[in-house]
Amino acid sequence: MPTKLYTGKSGILKNICEFDKLQHTGETVYSFGYEGGFDRVLGKVDWSEKKTKFCGIFSMHAGARGSTTKRTKIRYVKAGKGDIEIAIYKDTVRIFKLTKKAPYMILIKDKAIAAGFMNYWKVLWEKGRK
Repeated sequence: MPTKLYTGKSGILKNICEFDKLQHTGETVYSFGYEGGFDRVLGKVDWSEKKTKFCGIFSMHAGARGSTTKRTKIRYVKAGKGDIEIAIYKDTVRIFKLTKKAPYMILIKDKAIAAGFMNYWKVLWEKGRK
């Protein structure tokens, strides 16, 4: 089955270990959602030691911090506040519901679904502001 559900902070973080392996390959992770939710619920990711490139589209808000490394590119759109973040790389999509009480992540490994999400990502990237 190409879909898995990971519940709670510990369940998500177990899967993130697999994601950490990717972070040393130089691949690009494409993401969109509300900036800061991942850090707030799961802990801060230190991208400074990673080879992975990160391109994110986030909802514009007062605390927006922008790009933190040379391998990170951020754009902003007006989309309101939320607790969803979506990460896309290769044939994988991770959909995070980032609430303190009951966070979960849906992992989808499907080339066509990943391509579909990338199409939406590209539209948002073109509309986003630096």
